Amino acid sequence: MGTILIVDDDKMVVDMERLMLQLQGYAVVAETDPVRALERFRSQPDFFDLVITDLEMPSMSGIDFSRKLKAVLPAIPIILLTGSCDARRKENALSMGIVVVGKPLERRALCQAIEEILRNRGATTAGETSG
Repeated sequence: MGTILIVDDDKMVVDMERLMLQLQGYAVVAETDPVRALERFRSQPDFFDLVITDLEMPSMSGIDFSRKLKAVLPAIPIILLTGSCDARRKENALSMGIVVVGKPLERRALCQAIEEILRNRGATTAGETSG
């Protein structure tokens, strides 16, 4: 499993995603403010195995947020959730190595994307100690 940072300005969406991922066995840190989430990420970038963010947020777009995350930790996997994404924005996200998942969110599709990303990354639970 792994530790996932969820960022979405809609608290109901954040709560639903957090519960869904916790039921799958993931540790979840959730934020509704991308600025606060970015501060949290910057303070412990290696704590997180994956970030899930919304494309449209009032204070910062998901693309800009992702760009700032990648400036701190270029290898951080990011899933961008979007209800609608024009070709230019989608291409921009894909060129940054971001996985784009459409809304409405299907649990199965999201979990498959997460599992594949973490498997490819070889992630273990962040903060895990041996012995």
